Amino acid sequence: MLVSNAGALTVKPIGSADPQALIGEYLVNLVAPALLMNTFIAAFQSITINRQVVNISSGAGQRPTDGWATYCATKAGVDMLSRTVALEQELSKGDVRVLSISPGVADTDMQAVIRGTAPADFSRVHEFVDFKQSGGLASPESIAAKLCRVMDDPSLAPEVLVSLRSIPEA
Repeated sequence: MLVSNAGALTVKPIGSADPQALIGEYLVNLVAPALLMNTFIAAFQSITINRQVVNISSGAGQRPTDGWATYCATKAGVDMLSRTVALEQELSKGDVRVLSISPGVADTDMQAVIRGTAPADFSRVHEFVDFKQSGGLASPESIAAKLCRVMDDPSLAPEVLVSLRSIPEA
């Protein structure tokens, strides 16, 4: 099993972001998962054990969010990469299961960075502060439990793109 969970977020509008930070975001969020998937599938394609590629994506890959242009673009890229590799597996009669999972809004270090962002860089920062103050952030433990259930039970996630928000608690 390959789980690709690294993520980088530069909260700055395009035009005021540091170019090196943007490059780093693409490398971490999109290039690394593509390289890891390529290596994993090449190494394990002919082995007849349960094989899965699980990329952690984001709802931000499905909708634009100001100040997060490269994060949104790279997570959309992970979703399409995952869908394309799943299609390739289907067409080649491969049986590597490929998922791109949006975990939902979780109480992580990334959320702390988002909450500390200036409103000039991210107009919705107050919503993310409210998520924290109102207990609206999922715990990493609850996300991990749902993720394990999805990986163990393909019937919970028959499609490539999965939102853990749609998966009931155990």
